[in-house]
Amino acid sequence: MNTKNNYVESDRSAMDAKWNKSISLTSRVFGFIALSLMISVPLVFTIVYGENIDWQKTLVVIGSLMSVFGPVAIAEVFSYYPILGIGGLMLGMITGNLSSLKVPAATSGMNIAEAEVGTPESEVVSILSIAASTAVATTILIIGMIFGAYLMPVLDNPILAPGFAAVLPALIGGMAFPVITKNGREMIAPAIFTIAMFFILGLAKFNMMKGFIILGAMAVGLIAVRIRIKQEEKNIK
Repeated sequence: MNTKNNYVESDRSAMDAKWNKSISLTSRVFGFIALSLMISVPLVFTIVYGENIDWQKTLVVIGSLMSVFGPVAIAEVFSYYPILGIGGLMLGMITGNLSSLKVPAATSGMNIAEAEVGTPESEVVSILSIAASTAVATTILIIGMIFGAYLMPVLDNPILAPGFAAVLPALIGGMAFPVITKNGREMIAPAIFTIAMFFILGLAKFNMMKGFIILGAMAVGLIAVRIRIKQEEKNIK
């Protein structure tokens, strides 16, 4: 019986390794294709209309944007990889709108499928959920492009404006609440750190440095969990 279980476990490990290698390669290929297409748009317009690029100004702007959004992107990779897996993270990064659409879609899919986070099954569900949300968002975008002129008077109505402003907080809150209730003690230290940084830096600087703050909150959370585990081990002894 033990021999059979060991064989099944070994076969499962081999399949997981093959899956990880395959999805990693596919993600790199399509990531390179997506990056090439993104870069080709301004290059084609530049060539077609004969515009000269001021590389000095362009590099300055790129550097400014990277200093603000680079840490955010790094924080998203470390934050969302354990949830989405390689394939889900890459698909979400390519299609965009990760935190406000793709991650909630993936977590909802996992809850419906009852897939445990961090397993190959959850990664498959994550990929399918993100792909479905992308297809739905693209369809809505196309409809908006066609009928947008007719919908603008309705969407610009002052009565609806507060509702649109609350969409993102509602999504983030709905996504965070199950995590907070399930891992309450682990959330205390990062929450205190983040709130303290908000009052110390102020809203403007907090928004500018949020990528670094996310990384700092992750580090604080890991340290706090490590200290708690050591304390519990000490109490057991």
